[in-house]
Amino acid sequence: MTQQITGNDESAEAAEAALPTLESLQEQVETLKTDVLRAYADAENTKRRVMQDAEKREKYAVFNFAKELLTVVDSLERALRASTDGSAFRQGIQMTLDNFKAVFAKFKITEIPSVGQVFDPEFHQVVSQVPTADSKVTDGQIVEELQRGYLIDGRVLREAMVVVAKKDLDNEPV
Repeated sequence: MTQQITGNDESAEAAEAALPTLESLQEQVETLKTDVLRAYADAENTKRRVMQDAEKREKYAVFNFAKELLTVVDSLERALRASTDGSAFRQGIQMTLDNFKAVFAKFKITEIPSVGQVFDPEFHQVVSQVPTADSKVTDGQIVEELQRGYLIDGRVLREAMVVVAKKDLDNEPV
């Protein structure tokens, strides 16, 4: 009988040793909590990146499409300058151009101001420089716009092609 009791004590001790301790279970719970939080954070980051990528794709799609439409707007503006009479044809061109500009406004496409501004390489592309002795014109000031520039949502869609003034130092008073 004593052997049986001793055997049961040993079995109880072996069973106790086999059972995880409270401390080890708490460590496992903490590890699992951390893993779950990391997985959740990864999922949220992935979701955010996917949304940003979709937004960028949409913006770039509009960007490229709008850039292609600029040539149409340029052609309509040239047609208006060439047509000096008040014909229905000219009015039709003006209405079409106005519609384009309304659509541009809807998609946050704005013109880059040029003439009278100081040259800014971020927004302007210099095609030519002209000498000037005019005291009202500063060196590097834009005196003519050859092709209008545009921004889309604050980002350059197309730089303005401009002519800038260059001070004529030979004719400047001393």
